[in-house]
This record gives sequence, C-alpha cells and structure tokens, in this order.
Amino acid sequence: SDSSTYPTTPPPAPPPTPASPPCIHPSTYLNLPPTPCSYSPQLLLLLQVLHHLLLHLVLPLLLLLHQLLNPLPLLH
Repeated sequence: SDSSTYPTTPPPAPPPTPASPPCIHPSTYLNLPPTPCSYSPQLLLLLQVLHHLLLHLVLPLLLLLHQLLNPLPLLH
C-alpha cells in the first residue's frame, strides 16, 4: 500500500497563551530595562526577596559594622 495518499494536514496551531496576571514592574527598585512581562514570576519573587534582604539584613549589618569600626558616638 502507498502511504502518500493521506492528506497533508498543516501542523496544529499552538494553544493560545493564557492571560497572564498583571506584571509587577521590577525597575521600581532595580535598574532593569522596561520590559515588565518578560520576567518570570520566580525571578520577580527572587528579586523581591533579595530586595527585602538588602533592606532588612544587609543595611542593618552595614550600619552595625560602621558603628563597630567607628566607635565614636553619633551624637556629639
């Protein structure tokens, strides 16, 4: 039997992409290019966690280290 008698059907169209939730613009605190929807939710979450750690962990440690290295009182 000849298999070339089957009609050539075009490949099925890709399914429509689901409506994505509104993107959080990460460039509010990072100098990132203004392409908000190109970042994955995992990356946005990672950026938010890093930003939170920077504000609440790194900066207090830097202030503490600064006070330890400079034992002069801040109030003159």
